[in-house]
Amino acid sequence: MRIQRQNLHVFKSYPTRFPYSIVGYDCYNSHIIGDNQLKGSATKINQYLNTNVVVSSFIKPGANIKQIVHYQEGEFKCLGKKDIIVVNGETNDLENNTEKKKSVLVHMLQFAQKYTNTNIMMVNIPLRHDLAMNSCINLEIQDFNNKLSKRAQLFSHVDLVEMNFNRKYFTKHGLHLNNVGKEGLAKVIAFQINTIIKCSSNDKPVIPLLWEISLLIRALLSIPLTCIIKKLLWATPQN
Repeated sequence: MRIQRQNLHVFKSYPTRFPYSIVGYDCYNSHIIGDNQLKGSATKINQYLNTNVVVSSFIKPGANIKQIVHYQEGEFKCLGKKDIIVVNGETNDLENNTEKKKSVLVHMLQFAQKYTNTNIMMVNIPLRHDLAMNSCINLEIQDFNNKLSKRAQLFSHVDLVEMNFNRKYFTKHGLHLNNVGKEGLAKVIAFQINTIIKCSSNDKPVIPLLWEISLLIRALLSIPLTCIIKKLLWATPQN
């Protein structure tokens, strides 16, 4: 197996402000999980979002999709409709054996089925510019992206982010995005996050302030203690 467990490093980006305030309870939280393509994306995405969106990231360079989607399971179960998960990480699986290639799409769909409690944005796989466009791996990437696009349409809480970037957005070796490419990806992701928030805000009925306070109290009382503790720990920077 190409990926060694001891060589995996997790890069965590913590929010700079507390995401659950009583006054501004209309806050949205965006959780980014993925491989090296999304490294450093939290800061870039955050600059294109409204101030009521808190972005955090958990990046595992070199990880396969199974390792990525099973990370942070406890936290994701506590998310709601004002939260968004951005996930990618299929690139490394296409370099492994045939059986694992077949399971990539399955893991992504199972992830969508498991977390219907929140919004999910799936980032597809960019073509590899270190290989010929008609290479076996690039043909597999195109096939995977087409299948992912069709399956994602079956879920009302899932959106697809397409990384259809040309060669100039990648580093010299052609595998990873360069700074311009990462900036471009951040803009695309931020645009879709803002779209989700806008749609959610439009669906929100106009309720008198007293009713809003009442609903907020009910919501706080209904949250399991374990979820509250996890959110507090998540919002607290760690050394």
